[in-house]
Amino acid sequence: MGMIQYKVKILANNSVAGPDGDSYVYIQPKGVCRHIEFAECAPDTYAGGAFAGEGLRYKLPFDNFQQVFPLVPGATQIINDLVEEANAGGRMIGHPQVGKPGMVNYNPATIIAKVSSGTVNATQILVTEYS
Repeated sequence: MGMIQYKVKILANNSVAGPDGDSYVYIQPKGVCRHIEFAECAPDTYAGGAFAGEGLRYKLPFDNFQQVFPLVPGATQIINDLVEEANAGGRMIGHPQVGKPGMVNYNPATIIAKVSSGTVNATQILVTEYS
């Protein structure tokens, strides 16, 4: 089995209207991914000391993003295929955008989850994806 590569990014969620007219941001992979994790993280202005998280709420694609799930402060949500992951790395659960809108080969990036702050306050989301 080859080396596992990962990418880390931080998404800001300012609790104002997002792409769907609500405050959710999209978790979309930057590359082909087999495993993705997300959690709330301290803001970039954080200078140490106690960090009081807001918690997150998220939606998944299996029910067309209808049901809302809570994620308490300090918890990490992991999305993968456990059976396949045990067998040589797992199957792909998402891909980045391919082509450009309007082109014949256009394929939008997979939306792995939609995530928002658990309260009306702004927060940041740490996303780690593994290929």
